[in-house]
Amino acid sequence: MKSVVGIVLVIILAVLGIRCSKQAEEKVYTSVVEGETVQVPALIGGKIITLGVEQGQAVEQNDILAVIDTTDLVFQLEQLQASLSELDVQKQLAQTSLQQ
Repeated sequence: MKSVVGIVLVIILAVLGIRCSKQAEEKVYTSVVEGETVQVPALIGGKIITLGVEQGQAVEQNDILAVIDTTDLVFQLEQLQASLSELDVQKQLAQTSLQQ
């Protein structure tokens, strides 16, 4: 009986030894993947109020990289719309003068 227990114990130890040696044989590889740096020019200038990404962070197409303050642009748009309305009124006055 003692010899059977001894043989089973030897088999269990052999199996554990094989498993441990297999785990030790696993190889771990590390690497560095080079990325491509792309300059992204802004279509307009202004103060950045929100930055949506960190330097070196991967981005995909249509990701918002930054939000620019549009307060000045809104004022410019309103001023241009007012100027356009004024020109329309001047055009109507000119046409009225010609018809008389």
